Amino acid sequence: NGADYAIPRLDYIDKVPKLGGIALFKHDTLMGYADEYLTRGLKFIYGTEKSAVIAIKCPVHPEQEIVYELFQHDTKLIPHIEGDTIYFTLDVTMQGDIGEINCTTQHDVHDFPFLHSVEETVAQEVSQNARDSWEFQQRLGVDILNAKARLKGYHPFEWKKIKNQWEEIYPTIPLIISVNVNIRGVGEHD
Repeated sequence: NGADYAIPRLDYIDKVPKLGGIALFKHDTLMGYADEYLTRGLKFIYGTEKSAVIAIKCPVHPEQEIVYELFQHDTKLIPHIEGDTIYFTLDVTMQGDIGEINCTTQHDVHDFPFLHSVEETVAQEVSQNARDSWEFQQRLGVDILNAKARLKGYHPFEWKKIKNQWEEIYPTIPLIISVNVNIRGVGEHD
């Protein structure tokens, strides 16, 4: 139907199949491959990453690691037109647990400021991952997130004016990201 799409990339490591990201197609032409990091970012944008483990650096001890376990994820990707400016906003809400804290110093897992700093760090990680993935598909000229259809659906009259220039406009459209991470519980920690 002329839409851009992605299919899983399968790699063989020692004769064992492993999903290694996705292949991105524009119509019927392979445009490139997104590695696992970029694939995860596209899932964050599209709202399909429902269960994941996100490792971050501890806000207090950057040389140590904290693991956030995502169990609920909702997104809203909305196009906006203000005058001649087109942009998209991405609102992400995540619920999860701290799965592990691997710091050599004990943290009070009931300390609200510490938990809030972990939430902010996870939000920054997710935001950067989504931004990198958005810009990657734009550089390839691939629209697997179907931004074109969203823009047309939200702003049909404006779409009629720009539809013939979409290929030139699309790579320049910014994505404004807001990520809200909530920690519901705490698992294992040292």
